[in-house]
Amino acid sequence: KLKNGDVKKMKNIEINDVLEDGSYVTAKFKLSATGVNMYKYKNIIVSGSHKVLVNGMQNKIENLKNAVYINDYRKQYIYCLNTSNKQIKINDDIFCDWDEINSNLLDKIKNKLGDKLSPLFNQNNIHNVLEGGFDKSTELELLDGRSKNIDEIEVGHVLKNGDRVWGVVEISTKDISVNKYYLENTCIISAPNNQICD
Repeated sequence: KLKNGDVKKMKNIEINDVLEDGSYVTAKFKLSATGVNMYKYKNIIVSGSHKVLVNGMQNKIENLKNAVYINDYRKQYIYCLNTSNKQIKINDDIFCDWDEINSNLLDKIKNKLGDKLSPLFNQNNIHNVLEGGFDKSTELELLDGRSKNIDEIEVGHVLKNGDRVWGVVEISTKDISVNKYYLENTCIISAPNNQICD
């Protein structure tokens, strides 16, 4: 459900949509459903590995007694979101977003990356510090010799090196510093502190 009262199917959510709880969508994911165990949980169809808050704790759907395994799930794709508050509220349930970042994991990230992160890094600005991607016109070569812009790549395409695309992600540029770099043997990360890769 959106803030304006509209209700959308997960696959029709757009980046920057404002959800009922006031958070906005920072990224959306379209993923292959091949080999994914799907469950029905309170009339919501969701993957078994997805987490929901139950009594304040993150629990995998597949571990919940009231989640029913769907033996013959036949949809080709499943979908997920990242949100500005790191949650997806559906009815009265709070699901984790794709990142599954909670305060414990946030502390681990801070400890691991230390001074490589902005000292102001917190749960409210995860999107602009940790999310990043490529411009939609970035070209990728497919195994069959065709070149496509990254925004034309679909789940199931096979890249030149033989890797199959299992998911595509669209990321909001809202609140992200976007910089254009021409790289020659140097890896530069577009982030608030524009680091050089080690």
